[in-house]
Amino acid sequence: MNHMAITSRVAVASHTPVGRLLSELVPRAVRSISPERVETLTRALAEPRFGYLPEGRDFVVSLAKNLRRQVDSASPNVFSTFARNLFLNEFLLAGKARDRVRARTGGYAPELLVVSPTMRCNLKCTGCYSANYATAGELTTAELDDLFVQAKEVGIYFVVVSGGEPFLRSDLMDLFAKHDDMLFMVYTNGTLLGRDARATRLAELGNVVPCISVEGFEKETDARRGTGVYGQVLAAMESLRQAGVMFGFSATPTSRNNELLMSDEFIDFYVRQGSLLGWYFQYMPVGRDLDVSL
Repeated sequence: MNHMAITSRVAVASHTPVGRLLSELVPRAVRSISPERVETLTRALAEPRFGYLPEGRDFVVSLAKNLRRQVDSASPNVFSTFARNLFLNEFLLAGKARDRVRARTGGYAPELLVVSPTMRCNLKCTGCYSANYATAGELTTAELDDLFVQAKEVGIYFVVVSGGEPFLRSDLMDLFAKHDDMLFMVYTNGTLLGRDARATRLAELGNVVPCISVEGFEKETDARRGTGVYGQVLAAMESLRQAGVMFGFSATPTSRNNELLMSDEFIDFYVRQGSLLGWYFQYMPVGRDLDVSL
């Protein structure tokens, strides 16, 4: 699809002088985080006046460390776009639009949007809920485009993209490109990302953070997702890492892999692959070949 076929009706806040300045300053600030400053931050957050529980303190320190790691490994465009769209658009500028929503409705103003642009998938994972939904009647390109426009009008610049397998849609990259002032976190099985051309395109866009589904290591992942999928996942992570794309993993703890997913071995392994973050989802016994014993 031609990029110009998708028309814009929203001013792009991130393309203002303030947006460009922030996209330069945030990476500089993160790059200045040294081991000594992390230690200083750890001691400071331990002070009672901050009121942090140990878990909360550890989260903040871990976030600082991971952002410092990402500023070195992510491409300059990816990190600056991430900083601009998240910190400026979602955290700062969008607040005014959300205030208007609250004033007009007297209710809650959402801060993110979750959308499943397709329920189609190229895998047949055991227990997956997407098998319960019809694959016909997907939102059209124009409808998705308008949805993102409306989201920004009410102050949403952060979009979670689920599925099905989102990257089966041929128009998805063009929509990401058109809405370059938004940040998209995409849950994906990763099998369509182990291609250098697609990873390069994501690096050029800079506003997409893929989160790749795993069940553990090879044994656990291939048992649920199919033989050879684990190898494709690692290939996808390698392609994304080489292209400088920020990405993460997602996992579903069950009675069969819970201990593994909670282990340092598991976390450390995917950090070494380049993951910035990881999400854990509660297993729901619905979908294809559901198993309540899990």
